Amino acid sequence: MTDSNTRDAPNRDFESWLRDRLDTSAVELTDFETPSHGGMSHDTLLCDVCWTGADGPRRLELVVHVEPVGSKLFPHYDLAAQTRVMEILRAKSSIPVPRVLWSESDTAVLGRPFYVMERVVGEVPSDNPSFLLGGFLHKASPDEQATAQRSLVEQIAALHRLDWRNLGFQFLDRQQFGAQGLEQDLGYWRHYLDWVSEDGALPVLEAAYEWCAKHAPSPGGPVVLNWGDARYGNVIYGKDFRPAAIIDWEMALLGPAEIDLGWFIFLHNTALMWLEDLPGFVGQEDLVKQYTDELGREVQDLYFYEAWAGFRAAAIRARMIHCDYRRGDCKDLRQQERNPVALSLRRLIDLPDAD
Repeated sequence: MTDSNTRDAPNRDFESWLRDRLDTSAVELTDFETPSHGGMSHDTLLCDVCWTGADGPRRLELVVHVEPVGSKLFPHYDLAAQTRVMEILRAKSSIPVPRVLWSESDTAVLGRPFYVMERVVGEVPSDNPSFLLGGFLHKASPDEQATAQRSLVEQIAALHRLDWRNLGFQFLDRQQFGAQGLEQDLGYWRHYLDWVSEDGALPVLEAAYEWCAKHAPSPGGPVVLNWGDARYGNVIYGKDFRPAAIIDWEMALLGPAEIDLGWFIFLHNTALMWLEDLPGFVGQEDLVKQYTDELGREVQDLYFYEAWAGFRAAAIRARMIHCDYRRGDCKDLRQQERNPVALSLRRLIDLPDAD
């Protein structure tokens, strides 16, 4: 957490808020922790709440997601949409997501909007240092690693098979950015790049966006519900090496299924530019075969969607470096276009190096 209301522990207003929701006269908050895998897209706090109910002592392990303050990763946050995605998926699908307990738009409680989820027991593959270097997946047997990879691919394909219209995901349609589908995603990320570039031009990213706009397939494939941030680091794995919960839905969108697949592939391939893959993981060709078998159709224009993922990831990384610079954690803004993600993107579509 990054402000006085939530940095070390929730304040008394939060305790009072919880008492109202648990219908009890007293609560005790313990075991405060900020997870190492929490990202910049929200502030995260883990804590336990204990109280006495009609049936005796009770305890809940909580995850609190709070809208970030200061330099933000995205220009707009819609916590209500995030919770709605998880609530629908949990109620009407087999996709494993955390249980949302409560949400709050009143900033009087924690200083910012937030929502509370029940904590899911399991392990999350680390981003930094990469799970390819150590951790539970690295230590697992090749068969267990294969299960972790394949079961996640199965979940992504299952998500893409959902009838999002009948499930009620129309609220994710961002019509202000264009027609539903790839055109809309292109429009949103044009807006995002303009926002990221407010403090100075980013010529490599501009060139990458122009390449993507020029090479975008039309109409871009059937529209499905996309996770938006499909990667191993957004999965809580159970002891059976299968997803116990898929987390971080702030980038969920309606668009071609290849948006998620391209993102999943690009991020992993970027890591493989410097690190060795896990012995139990299959390569890209076999992974795509697994995915298409589960999806029930062939993928289209995958090279474009890998490049599109590369642009989006590089734009987000540029914003992350901008935020680091604002906080004094980065001394050179040129790193916005001189980083591993930007390098991977440049190599993929043969763009020149940053000046």
